[in-house]
Amino acid sequence: MTVWAWVAIGMGAAIGVPLLVGLGIGRILGSIAADVSMLHDQEQWLSAPLTRALDSPEEARAQATIDLEHGSSRSRAPKR
Repeated sequence: MTVWAWVAIGMGAAIGVPLLVGLGIGRILGSIAADVSMLHDQEQWLSAPLTRALDSPEEARAQATIDLEHGSSRSRAPKR
């Protein structure tokens, strides 16, 4: 092989290897970012207050009375 062939191989390796390493690191960081984004979206739902927790005890008691009078199954566990 001539010297110019070795120079061409060296230049190709000098450009190709960092490019492949950069793409690999970018893929790993993209995966981490997607997971963090998913956790952040779920955290908003998980930290939301429960709707029943917002009711005052009097309102909750009144709603339970109305449910019992009308035979509503709202306060019961769902059937499977």
